[in-house]
Amino acid sequence: MSKGKRDTAGHSADVFIARLTQNPSDHEAYLALHAHYRSRNDFASLTNLVAGLATYTQNTPNAAPLFLEAGTLAEQQLADLARAEAYYRQAIQLNPRDLHASEALQALLERAGRWQELSELLDEQLRLLEAYGGAARDRAVLHYRLGELFSKQFAEPKLALGHYKSASDLDPRMLRALYEARQIFLQQGDLRAACLLYEREAAAEPDPARRIGLLRELSECCHELGDEDGAVSALERARSLAPDDVQIAHALAGALVRRSAREDERTRALDLDRVADLLCDIADTFDHAEARPFLIAALQHAPWHARALYELEQSTPVAMRASLAGQWVAYLANNPDGDLANERRVALAHAYISAGQNEDAEFALAPAARNGDVEAMALLAPAPAGTFRWHPVSSAVNQVANDNAELIVPAAEEQPRPEAQLKLFE
Repeated sequence: MSKGKRDTAGHSADVFIARLTQNPSDHEAYLALHAHYRSRNDFASLTNLVAGLATYTQNTPNAAPLFLEAGTLAEQQLADLARAEAYYRQAIQLNPRDLHASEALQALLERAGRWQELSELLDEQLRLLEAYGGAARDRAVLHYRLGELFSKQFAEPKLALGHYKSASDLDPRMLRALYEARQIFLQQGDLRAACLLYEREAAAEPDPARRIGLLRELSECCHELGDEDGAVSALERARSLAPDDVQIAHALAGALVRRSAREDERTRALDLDRVADLLCDIADTFDHAEARPFLIAALQHAPWHARALYELEQSTPVAMRASLAGQWVAYLANNPDGDLANERRVALAHAYISAGQNEDAEFALAPAARNGDVEAMALLAPAPAGTFRWHPVSSAVNQVANDNAELIVPAAEEQPRPEAQLKLFE
């Protein structure tokens, strides 16, 4: 800048200063001098200008914003924290409902690690807002900040929980307060209280992915409590939000298996039927080879399950269908009038015949023949060589492969060979 221009600028500033000295209400002169100091980065003079006008107008509504501006300049441009704090406090005193100055002072105290003073400021601000009818959302924020202080700086979890509860009650959308309170309960081992907060947070959470995560955590918490009904309910809700999620389906199947161990036979059967449905749904997402272990697991839990058996048959090459003899025996024992029962009796008979177990084949065919199945009657027809003779049922046929196995899907290479499966039923 040339000397002439500097002189002109300085002269202009002197003019505006003189005008403000004579009339502090000269708004035009104030704005011109404000712009002049900012353009020259003369923040010391700018801070004095703003603070001076704030002091002059402190009985008007304009004073609080001016003190806030002066405080911001003193803190950010001059690094004069003591002066900034004084200006922020004057702004708060003039307008307790304007949270901008309060938040600025809170940040200043927090950066300085002055926790006790910060706590006192928040308490005072909360009392002022309550007295002046401050917005519920603003009061919730202050309660939340107090909860953070008591939890993380003062190690007073009981007081922190009270503030988090107040914050959530004042503003149900403040999910962070529920989260922080839940973390305290989990640290204390109060799983029942934590479950209640999981429920509240999941109900209020607008993001489906986040809600699913909360419901899965709730299920785990319920399981630790021994509340298998709660665990299943949480995962059912999660699955309704993501019906194609394989991991949720598998987790729900596991929860149902655990619950089934504690129920009466009828309710247990309903749960295991649902387990098989879920494992079939999972199997449908894979090719035949990868699907088979899930379908086998489904039949281990619910040997009567028609869909699981049908899909297992479809995924098994025709030349290896005899390897399903164990599943056919269990299915017929548990569901003698189920879908394709006669056809499966005939298939089982063929598997027995191939294994040299003619007596078991005869027993398998008898109900199908009584039902009018043509192939069963043909196989049972007396042959010259006396291929079939009627014998009491062998004890092995009544053995059912339903031992409530754990929900662990074996690898394909761990499956018994077809001949080994047949031997299980000798």
